[in-house]
Amino acid sequence: MDLDFSAADHAFRAEARAWLTAHVPDVPPPSLETEKGFAAHREWERLLSADRWSVVSWPEEYGGRNASLLQWLIFE
Repeated sequence: MDLDFSAADHAFRAEARAWLTAHVPDVPPPSLETEKGFAAHREWERLLSADRWSVVSWPEEYGGRNASLLQWLIFE
């Protein structure tokens, strides 16, 4: 029994890590309960959606990445 990730899963992980490294801010955003924090949260969600990371398991035609269950778990 082979319990290792597939080549596609390794590639997915590498792509996700590269994206997160490029986009996660160095400091945590302000509290979501503040106007500034709410704006930061909206911007984060916009970035995720623009690059199809918001709902990775959804079909591509609906803005997802058609990720497998394992790939979804890797991203989460």
